[in-house]
Amino acid sequence: MGYVFSPRYRRARLRGAKRGELPDPIAFSGVNLAIYSPHRRERAWAMSEYAAHHVTRDAQSLQIGANRIELQHGQGAGTGDRATWRFDERSPWTRRRLRGELEIDLPATRAPIFDIDVHGRHQWTPIAPRTPVRVRFERPALEFEGIAYHDANRGSEGLEAAFDDWDWSRADFGDHARIVYDTRSVEGEHRRLALRIDEEGTRPVAMQGCPERALPTTRWGLPPFMRVEVERKLELSMMLEDTPFYSRSLLDLSEGAGEAPIHAVHEHLDMGRFVRPSTQLMLPFRTRRVR
Repeated sequence: MGYVFSPRYRRARLRGAKRGELPDPIAFSGVNLAIYSPHRRERAWAMSEYAAHHVTRDAQSLQIGANRIELQHGQGAGTGDRATWRFDERSPWTRRRLRGELEIDLPATRAPIFDIDVHGRHQWTPIAPRTPVRVRFERPALEFEGIAYHDANRGSEGLEAAFDDWDWSRADFGDHARIVYDTRSVEGEHRRLALRIDEEGTRPVAMQGCPERALPTTRWGLPPFMRVEVERKLELSMMLEDTPFYSRSLLDLSEGAGEAPIHAVHEHLDMGRFVRPSTQLMLPFRTRRVR
């Protein structure tokens, strides 16, 4: 709870800090949904922020507006839980409807928790590094099955209080996932995680020998990089998001000609740019506020 990229939530936190109070994060609950395809006309996205009275939750479910997440205990493969996301959203500008659901099976064992900052105030959990997903949408009309990744982040302060920027990537190697998390604090300290995680997510192994490889500078001048073995060819397949403070891209990794590429998703986040007044002024136009 507490939509971390909400300018309204940030202003409320800054006002509360002056009085020694914290705003209720439930009052700034966010739903972010993005659907990508090779054809730009078929892409769709929604960024919505909901007031507290739109939110209900218990141990098995969370409802934000017309969107709902449900857990069915013991219904997943290997006696794990099954999670179902049901979306009913609208794009902020066009009011285009996005309605459908996705379903994944969660591992039966608890995923490890990692500190991603130097002070232990921010944690990341790779809940399901590699798991089957079933997607069925009415609007836009699409249906497919594939392999999904599911994680969670939490923190006891705003991201801008801890991080200057970070680079994150996840690559699917068929029988395992490789996840690299590089964070740089506002004090200039680096924290690096490079993990090889099996499908159950219970035995993460630290990887060595992954040097930084520069990625193409984004349209907004962000300088992302990815850490990957030197023998692998690294190519940008598709730019998914290109904003003043955040980029997301699809990458192809290969060892040589004729080898099927390994797909990776990469993101770069620049919190220094996020707090700029110009960025804060633009963000409300990308977000639909539901009072």
